[in-house]
Amino acid sequence: CLAADSLGNIWIGYYGTGLDKFDHVTGRFTHYRHDPKDEASLSSDIVSAVLVDHLGNVWVGSDGGLDLLDQKTGKFKHYVYNENDPTSLSHYVVRDIYEDRAGELWLGTGFFVAPNIGGLNRFHRDTETFTRYLSDPANPKTLIDNRVEAIFEDSQGIFWVGTNGDGLHTLDRKTGFFKRLTYDPMRPEQLSRPPLIDNIDHITFIAEASDKSIWIGTWKNGLTQYDPLSKTITRYGHLEDKAKTLNGGGTWCAH
Repeated sequence: CLAADSLGNIWIGYYGTGLDKFDHVTGRFTHYRHDPKDEASLSSDIVSAVLVDHLGNVWVGSDGGLDLLDQKTGKFKHYVYNENDPTSLSHYVVRDIYEDRAGELWLGTGFFVAPNIGGLNRFHRDTETFTRYLSDPANPKTLIDNRVEAIFEDSQGIFWVGTNGDGLHTLDRKTGFFKRLTYDPMRPEQLSRPPLIDNIDHITFIAEASDKSIWIGTWKNGLTQYDPLSKTITRYGHLEDKAKTLNGGGTWCAH
């Protein structure tokens, strides 16, 4: 994962070797690694998300939770999962960090080959606590699955959340209610992710192009393009894509 700050530095998260800062002026790297002897070091070297927010803070999501870097000291403040504290992170694995236009931080948690645990988290800067959004099988206005990797606010203010399974959602941030946009084989033209290949197939990203179209990536079954003006969708690279317009079915990121 990559992020750039206002000075042009590039922050790089690695799956197993921690976090790097690349200084484009000097051409040098600064390495941040987990040190079991140092409680203020990086929580885990398995880094899945890096975000530089509008205040210039560097946030790191890993298999150890959420970290905030003090760039002067090189030390990290940790926000972790505590099963006895409902205002803590809902899971110890942070897969995505997103800042909306109001400056609020959102975190997607959970690991996709693990049981259905994780959740969406909203971070409150003033209290340094979290609001958890979790799946409830009895409530269709909740997440359909707790394993969250894709979070995005589009130019119209629509807030999208993608999870494992048939998990394309929009969230009303005022009410906390989700709208599930599930695949209907009787109406395949409706907005949804492509049909599932198996139970472990998650939405990897949601992004917006310059023409305002929304792009939805999946791990195993290609891309979906949604035109919000015409309310139409186009599939690329999915199992029924006979024209083979995408060389493979798995997509991981888009910018």
